[in-house]
This record gives sequence, structure tokens and C-alpha cells, in this order.
Amino acid sequence: YYPTEKMKELLENNGISIASETLKEDILSVEKLDFYKNLLYIFRLTLQMRNSKPHSTEPEDDYIISPVADRNGVFYDSREQDESSPLPRDADANGAYNIARKGLWVIGRIKASAPGEKFRMSIKNSEWLELTQKNDLK
Repeated sequence: YYPTEKMKELLENNGISIASETLKEDILSVEKLDFYKNLLYIFRLTLQMRNSKPHSTEPEDDYIISPVADRNGVFYDSREQDESSPLPRDADANGAYNIARKGLWVIGRIKASAPGEKFRMSIKNSEWLELTQKNDLK
């Protein structure tokens, strides 16, 4: 499934050029519910980082692709990493690693609280992103 091609196809099928200078207005002028359902579905897939083939146990079928290109126009793909790379090579292992990091954050919250004190064990996505970007999981 190639989201970019699907998006171009959806827009063209609805008389919209992807190069339009009034792209937002052109999209908003469409009055078909299916158009918006497809638009959101494709957009969601574009932003999705973790990809996997259902019922597969092969590591290459569980991978990460970044929706953002680096300064050289290259999109990160975990399937292209070798053993010496410090970047994730396995989407499942990367997920487990981040679950463990959240566990460490909860343990830190427990240690920082007074006996009997109530504390929040949940974290907002925005807080989690800030903590991980600062590498400040205490």
C-alpha cells in the first residue's frame, strides 16, 4: 500500500490537483462523505510508524518507517539497519523498550511520593514526548 499514490489518486478522482495553490479550499469543497473517510484513512497510514503483516512471526514483517524524511530526503526504515546501528531494527523490541521506560517513569513517581500520598500513574502523550526528548526519565 503506497499512501502517497493513494492520496494522489483520491484527489485526482475528485477533480483536485495535488499541486493546486488552493488545495485546502479544493478539499473542503468536496461534498462526499466517502471522500473524507478515505482522506482520513490515507492520512492516518501516512503518519503510521509501526507496520506489520498480520499473523507473521518474521522480524522483517514488523518494522518502523518514519513519516518524516531526514535532511537528505531519506525516510528511516528499520529493515535497512544492521547490527552495528544504534537505531531500532525491530518494531516489537522498540515497543517493549518504551513500555519498560514508562515503567521506570512510574517507579520514579512512586519513589518520589510520600508514604500514603496519591500520585498520578498516567502520563499525557505530550508529557511523554517531552520527557523522552530530554531523556529525563526520573
